Amino acid sequence: MAEKNRSKGIVLVLTAALFWGISGTVSQYLFQHLKISTEWLTTVRLLSAGLLLTLIAYKREGNRVFDIWRNKVDVVGIIIFGIVGMIGVQYTYLAAIKHGNAATATILQYLGPALVTGYFVLKARRLPTRKEIIAIGFALVGTFLLVTHGNLQSLSISKEAFVWGMHLAIKKCNKWSLILRPLANTIFTYFRILELR
Repeated sequence: MAEKNRSKGIVLVLTAALFWGISGTVSQYLFQHLKISTEWLTTVRLLSAGLLLTLIAYKREGNRVFDIWRNKVDVVGIIIFGIVGMIGVQYTYLAAIKHGNAATATILQYLGPALVTGYFVLKARRLPTRKEIIAIGFALVGTFLLVTHGNLQSLSISKEAFVWGMHLAIKKCNKWSLILRPLANTIFTYFRILELR
């Protein structure tokens, strides 16, 4: 049973990564060839995904899918996460694609884990470990080479793409470490209860 679940999990993760990668490329195409706005695409993506997931959950669980909205503290946290976390990350990701390209936006967003690491090192008031220094160093050097091609005199991407990409990295940092963390126990407990039924 565990091996079956593990295999299913691997397939789902690979499928999600594939669709996520395709979505960045499709977004770039929509911006470059159809001239659609970042705001429109962000709204359509989030509303479509939210509606689809709600319908799937409702089919499986019925009205219990709305139980998460009964606790006022959780409601406030979910709304903040939706606005600052989900909309913030989606909008900045799509804006970075619009002003640059999907590959650049993807690489810049992965500065987020380096920022999270830095945040927790500072919060713990300790020196970073050797592995943390190496990981952050590689992330910074890679980003430097991406945005300058090794030339300190100019950027190889537009300033707008760089700024939106850095906003994206910061939003990813906020989303996962600062906003989601207090909600994690509530959300994961809720989904665990649904899974056990």
